[in-house]
Amino acid sequence: MIEKHISSYHDHITDALLGIEAISNLRLYNWENEVIHAITNHKEFSRASKDFLKSPTYGDGGMASAVRIVSIGEENE
Repeated sequence: MIEKHISSYHDHITDALLGIEAISNLRLYNWENEVIHAITNHKEFSRASKDFLKSPTYGDGGMASAVRIVSIGEENE
């Protein structure tokens, strides 16, 4: 399918990638806010979130989110 319509894909790849990036950033921002809300209200958050904070991703905002979250947690201790 891609090879058959390569010019269409080529013409719109930048817009498609920027759209995916915007969605990814929004999801990360929403997740970060959920975790910060849980921390500031002394609530438990998911095992997946805890695992992510132990080993955040690089290059996609994950590390920056993890630093902000850990900083909030330290302020609330």
